[in-house]
Amino acid sequence: MTTSLAIIANLSDVIASFALVISLIFVGVQLQHNTRATKSTSAIAASTATSEWYRALGGNAENSALFRAFVANPDDLTPDQRYQIVVNLYAAILIFQNNFYLANEGTLDPEMKDTITQSISVIKDYPGWKYFWEERRSMFLTKFQDYVDVLMTTESKFYPKIYDPAP
Repeated sequence: MTTSLAIIANLSDVIASFALVISLIFVGVQLQHNTRATKSTSAIAASTATSEWYRALGGNAENSALFRAFVANPDDLTPDQRYQIVVNLYAAILIFQNNFYLANEGTLDPEMKDTITQSISVIKDYPGWKYFWEERRSMFLTKFQDYVDVLMTTESKFYPKIYDPAP
Protein backbone atom coordinates (compact mmCIF):
# COMPACT_ATOMS: atom_id res chain seq x y z
CA MET A 1 0.00 0.00 0.00
CA THR A 2 2.87 2.35 0.74
CA THR A 3 4.27 1.96 -2.76
CA SER A 4 0.82 2.72 -4.20
CA LEU A 5 0.70 5.95 -2.20
CA ALA A 6 4.22 6.84 -3.36
CA ILE A 7 3.26 6.20 -6.99
CA ILE A 8 0.14 8.34 -6.59
CA ALA A 9 2.18 11.09 -4.88
CA ASN A 10 4.76 11.04 -7.68
CA LEU A 11 2.03 11.06 -10.29
CA SER A 12 0.36 14.06 -8.62
CA ASP A 13 3.72 15.89 -8.61
CA VAL A 14 4.09 15.25 -12.35
CA ILE A 15 0.52 16.43 -13.03
CA ALA A 16 1.02 19.52 -10.84
CA SER A 17 4.29 20.34 -12.64
CA PHE A 18 2.62 19.90 -16.01
CA ALA A 19 -0.28 22.16 -14.91
CA LEU A 20 2.22 24.79 -13.75
CA VAL A 21 4.02 24.75 -17.12
CA ILE A 22 0.69 25.08 -18.96
CA SER A 23 -0.28 27.99 -16.67
CA LEU A 24 3.03 29.76 -17.33
CA ILE A 25 2.57 29.35 -21.09
CA PHE A 26 -0.91 30.83 -20.79
CA VAL A 27 0.41 33.80 -18.78
CA GLY A 28 3.12 34.37 -21.38
CA VAL A 29 0.58 34.41 -24.21
CA GLN A 30 -1.65 36.82 -22.29
CA LEU A 31 1.34 39.08 -21.60
CA GLN A 32 2.16 39.22 -25.32
CA HIS A 33 -1.44 40.19 -26.13
CA ASN A 34 -1.41 42.83 -23.41
CA THR A 35 1.89 44.25 -24.71
CA ARG A 36 0.48 44.51 -28.24
CA ALA A 37 -2.64 46.23 -26.94
CA THR A 38 -0.57 48.71 -24.91
CA LYS A 39 1.62 49.53 -27.92
CA SER A 40 -1.43 49.97 -30.11
CA THR A 41 -3.03 52.31 -27.59
CA SER A 42 0.21 54.29 -27.30
CA ALA A 43 0.48 54.62 -31.08
CA ILE A 44 -3.10 55.85 -31.35
CA ALA A 45 -2.59 58.35 -28.53
CA ALA A 46 0.67 59.61 -30.05
CA SER A 47 -0.78 60.17 -33.49
CA THR A 48 -3.99 61.67 -32.07
CA ALA A 49 -2.11 64.22 -29.97
CA THR A 50 0.04 65.20 -32.94
CA SER A 51 -2.94 65.36 -35.30
CA GLU A 52 -4.89 67.53 -32.86
CA TRP A 53 -1.98 69.96 -32.62
CA TYR A 54 -1.71 70.20 -36.41
CA ARG A 55 -5.48 70.50 -36.79
CA ALA A 56 -5.63 73.34 -34.26
CA LEU A 57 -2.78 75.16 -35.99
CA GLY A 58 -4.03 74.55 -39.52
CA GLY A 59 -7.65 75.29 -38.65
CA ASN A 60 -6.90 78.88 -37.69
CA ALA A 61 -5.72 81.11 -40.55
CA GLU A 62 -4.09 83.66 -38.24
CA ASN A 63 -2.15 81.04 -36.27
CA SER A 64 -1.10 79.29 -39.47
CA ALA A 65 0.20 82.53 -40.97
CA LEU A 66 2.03 83.39 -37.75
CA PHE A 67 3.60 79.94 -37.53
CA ARG A 68 4.71 80.04 -41.14
CA ALA A 69 6.14 83.55 -40.70
CA PHE A 70 7.89 82.48 -37.48
CA VAL A 71 9.54 79.47 -39.10
CA ALA A 72 10.72 81.57 -42.06
CA ASN A 73 11.99 84.51 -39.98
CA PRO A 74 11.02 85.05 -36.32
CA ASP A 75 12.49 88.58 -36.40
CA ASP A 76 9.60 89.65 -38.63
CA LEU A 77 7.14 89.06 -35.78
CA THR A 78 6.39 91.16 -32.71
CA PRO A 79 7.58 89.82 -29.35
CA ASP A 80 4.01 88.83 -28.49
CA GLN A 81 3.61 86.94 -31.76
CA ARG A 82 6.93 85.14 -31.24
CA TYR A 83 5.86 84.20 -27.72
CA GLN A 84 2.56 82.81 -29.04
CA ILE A 85 4.33 80.60 -31.57
CA VAL A 86 7.09 79.50 -29.18
CA VAL A 87 4.46 78.35 -26.68
CA ASN A 88 2.52 76.57 -29.44
CA LEU A 89 5.63 74.90 -30.79
CA TYR A 90 6.70 73.98 -27.26
CA ALA A 91 3.40 72.09 -26.84
CA ALA A 92 4.08 70.11 -30.03
CA ILE A 93 7.65 69.29 -29.10
CA LEU A 94 6.49 68.12 -25.66
CA ILE A 95 4.29 65.62 -27.53
CA PHE A 96 7.33 64.54 -29.54
CA GLN A 97 9.38 64.20 -26.35
CA ASN A 98 6.67 62.01 -24.84
CA ASN A 99 6.74 59.81 -27.95
CA PHE A 100 10.53 59.62 -27.67
CA TYR A 101 10.25 58.53 -24.04
CA LEU A 102 7.55 55.93 -24.74
CA ALA A 103 9.57 54.48 -27.63
CA ASN A 104 12.70 54.23 -25.51
CA GLU A 105 10.85 52.35 -22.77
CA GLY A 106 9.33 50.02 -25.36
CA THR A 107 5.71 51.17 -25.10
CA LEU A 108 5.66 52.92 -28.49
CA ASP A 109 7.05 51.44 -31.66
CA PRO A 110 10.31 53.29 -32.49
CA GLU A 111 9.17 53.69 -36.09
CA MET A 112 6.11 55.61 -34.88
CA LYS A 113 8.37 57.90 -32.85
CA ASP A 114 10.65 58.48 -35.81
CA THR A 115 7.73 59.28 -38.10
CA ILE A 116 6.39 61.92 -35.74
CA THR A 117 9.70 63.48 -34.80
CA GLN A 118 10.73 63.77 -38.44
CA SER A 119 8.51 66.85 -38.36
CA ILE A 120 11.47 68.50 -36.67
CA SER A 121 13.81 67.63 -39.52
CA VAL A 122 11.42 69.38 -41.92
CA ILE A 123 11.95 72.76 -40.20
CA LYS A 124 15.36 72.29 -38.59
CA ASP A 125 17.22 74.47 -41.10
CA TYR A 126 14.85 77.42 -40.82
CA PRO A 127 15.59 80.42 -38.57
CA GLY A 128 12.39 79.94 -36.56
CA TRP A 129 13.34 76.44 -35.45
CA LYS A 130 16.84 77.58 -34.54
CA TYR A 131 15.36 80.45 -32.52
CA PHE A 132 12.96 78.09 -30.76
CA TRP A 133 15.57 75.43 -29.98
CA GLU A 134 17.99 78.00 -28.61
CA GLU A 135 15.25 79.44 -26.39
CA ARG A 136 13.69 76.19 -25.17
CA ARG A 137 16.27 73.40 -25.54
CA SER A 138 17.11 73.34 -21.84
CA MET A 139 13.45 72.74 -20.94
CA PHE A 140 13.52 69.23 -22.41
CA LEU A 141 14.97 65.97 -21.10
CA THR A 142 18.69 65.59 -21.78
CA LYS A 143 18.27 62.43 -23.85
CA PHE A 144 15.63 64.14 -25.98
CA GLN A 145 17.90 67.17 -26.41
CA ASP A 146 20.62 64.84 -27.68
CA TYR A 147 18.17 63.12 -30.03
CA VAL A 148 17.04 66.44 -31.50
CA ASP A 149 20.63 67.63 -31.79
CA VAL A 150 21.39 64.57 -33.90
CA LEU A 151 18.30 65.26 -36.04
CA MET A 152 19.56 68.78 -36.57
CA THR A 153 22.89 67.56 -37.91
CA THR A 154 21.39 64.88 -40.14
CA GLU A 155 20.89 65.64 -43.82
CA SER A 156 17.22 66.23 -44.47
CA LYS A 157 15.66 64.59 -47.51
CA PHE A 158 12.63 66.84 -47.52
CA TYR A 159 12.69 70.61 -47.99
CA PRO A 160 9.17 71.97 -47.97
CA LYS A 161 8.74 75.30 -49.68
CA ILE A 162 5.69 76.01 -47.54
CA TYR A 163 7.82 77.86 -44.99
CA ASP A 164 9.75 79.92 -47.50
CA PRO A 165 8.89 83.61 -47.38
CA ALA A 166 6.04 84.59 -49.67
CA PRO A 167 7.18 86.40 -52.85
